[in-house]
Amino acid sequence: GNYDLAVKNLSMSNGDHYNVSWRKAIAKIMLGNIDDARADLLLAREQMKKAGYESKGGNAYALAICAARDGNASDVTKYLKESYEINTDWKERSANDLEFRNHREAVKEAM
Repeated sequence: GNYDLAVKNLSMSNGDHYNVSWRKAIAKIMLGNIDDARADLLLAREQMKKAGYESKGGNAYALAICAARDGNASDVTKYLKESYEINTDWKERSANDLEFRNHREAVKEAM
């Protein structure tokens, strides 16, 4: 996809809505802009709380991906644990996710 265009269009949307921040974060991960993606994920987390939206664990899982791309094994473990506590389906996904291929120990520790 055209992630640059997605970020541009989403930036013109309602930035106060968690879904906009979430989608921008995912596009930025795809672009390799991990610091900005992490900031958008953390913003989305706050917006979800404010809106009373109950997370399904995707936000924490995406933060684990950001940590993996940064080489931060302790945050991989931290955020994967958080995602598993919300929804155990993330365990199976993370066990096979190439994003964590260099962080297998962190994934095991999270489980």
